[in-house]
Amino acid sequence: MSLPEILGPDWKSNADYLNACRIKRNTLEYDYAGCVTSRDIEELLEFLKDFKREVQNWFEAEHPDLV
Repeated sequence: MSLPEILGPDWKSNADYLNACRIKRNTLEYDYAGCVTSRDIEELLEFLKDFKREVQNWFEAEHPDLV
């Protein structure tokens, strides 16, 4: 939820996506199995690869001393 506050408003949709993943994870853990598909996992892994690259780019641009 803090992504848009830290990285800017362009990150709102990414924060919403990660929140939706969190909700699915909670549903899987507490309500019923099978609510997460293999496609969901593949999509999340692709998102995380891009997310990692974007965060690294942000750090390099905004806080190069921390890289």
